[in-house]
Amino acid sequence: MEIRLAAPGDFSGVLQLQAEYFIGNLAAEARKGGFVSAEFTTQQLEDIAKDVALLVAVEQHHVVGYLCAASCEYYRRFPLLAALMRRFPDVTYSGRRLDAYRSFIYGPVCIDRSQRGRGLLVALYEELLRVVRSTYEIGVALISNANRPSYEAHVRKLGMTAIGEYEFEGHQYGILAFTVPTRSR
Repeated sequence: MEIRLAAPGDFSGVLQLQAEYFIGNLAAEARKGGFVSAEFTTQQLEDIAKDVALLVAVEQHHVVGYLCAASCEYYRRFPLLAALMRRFPDVTYSGRRLDAYRSFIYGPVCIDRSQRGRGLLVALYEELLRVVRSTYEIGVALISNANRPSYEAHVRKLGMTAIGEYEFEGHQYGILAFTVPTRSR
């Protein structure tokens, strides 16, 4: 398994995984295993890769997982994420308001069902921390309250801290945050 920054040839694999696990493409029963709430175009994936990072997990030349991370400035163009950032002055993490940090937005992340439980989430996350450690103080994530598997994985496996909630278009989202270590782990 290779964990690395995405190359142009990886975007089609990311789009394929995204389509397979996008909430709008899943029956209610399938959503219980987790889903992604955002759909990006190839151009948007390229922009995310240039902005902060698009990491991929590749096995035998197939993308089996991905993790997106982008600056607040980039993600502000998406209404769901703009709503999250409007909450920054009202939410604190480690005693400071979110808008007082050099922060980026973590996510979405997706791992193929066949690859879950193999440590890919942790590996993608640790690589992300290495990539952003000289630029950002914290990362902020949102997770749909309907996506319990994702919430549990991010809190239990990655140690993210739940710091608030917000509503967007009738759906509830949890706000999670994590510190970016100044040295690699």
